[in-house]
Amino acid sequence: MTAWAALVAIVATGGAVAWGKKADGVVTAKARHGRDRGKAMTPRLAARTAGTRTADAAEARALAADPVLGGARTIRGGEAPGMVAFTFDDGPRAGTTDKVIDALLAYDVPATFFVVGHRITGKRADDARALVARMVEHGFLVGNHTWSHPHLRALGDRRVAAEIDGTTAAIHGLTGAAVGLFRPPYGAHGKRSAAHATHRQLTSVLWSIDSSDWRKPRAARMRKAIVEAIFADDGGVVLMHDTKPLTAQTIAGILDDLEAGNCARLAAGDAPVVPVSLHYFLRDADGPRPVPAEVAARTQRYVDGLPARCTARSKGERENR
Repeated sequence: MTAWAALVAIVATGGAVAWGKKADGVVTAKARHGRDRGKAMTPRLAARTAGTRTADAAEARALAADPVLGGARTIRGGEAPGMVAFTFDDGPRAGTTDKVIDALLAYDVPATFFVVGHRITGKRADDARALVARMVEHGFLVGNHTWSHPHLRALGDRRVAAEIDGTTAAIHGLTGAAVGLFRPPYGAHGKRSAAHATHRQLTSVLWSIDSSDWRKPRAARMRKAIVEAIFADDGGVVLMHDTKPLTAQTIAGILDDLEAGNCARLAAGDAPVVPVSLHYFLRDADGPRPVPAEVAARTQRYVDGLPARCTARSKGERENR
């Protein structure tokens, strides 16, 4: 079974497969439930299960052929001084991701969601798919975070291909758009995964500010640490997880503190740290990549609207004294 046929099997059955290996190291998959339980997940069985079809490596590359976001140098967070990009991993998850989206919309802050493939496929993933649709509707970016969140350094070529390409196919199936952004789980690329991402023209995205929300710190401590890091570093790429209740509970406060800090900067005559999408962090060999006009317009809307929001904040603070 080829790597692509294996990933098609995964996508077709909503992740309802078990991985295995033959003696020669070839990747195999078996159905986990239903009338085909225990059968080898061949392309024919996958097609019968979900009406899908097999594809080849050329098609896998086409699904990741994003001329705007794909194929740039690895983003590490220091590329755009004075700007901050919020990124969220591991979702989507009903009950937490929706709250994160609500907060971002309330403060008019863009973000990127790196989704895990198995969460958005299968019969029980309707809520997760609806969340992806909502992300796209409101202009958030959706990136690839592999199928099952493995340690990529421990995987062979075929499994790496299935993890990455399967998620690209699942996202494309929901959004209809090419997928240009990829974040390796734990921020850890192996030689195989790095080469595969490059071959697929995916831009790898790391971070410069780790919320450590997965460590379950105290909410107030995490909130303060993130905002202090943003201003101390003059921006960067923030890593959070939209599957964490702690993040869902604190993100609005973090964005409010960011706005308050920017108001203080304006009052002092200093430039704010502007929340932006990852477009501003894209770099090619010859320098920054052009930012699409509609993205630049959204950023300018935030900058133009900040003084009025600061005035409203000041008035509200006086009234609450």
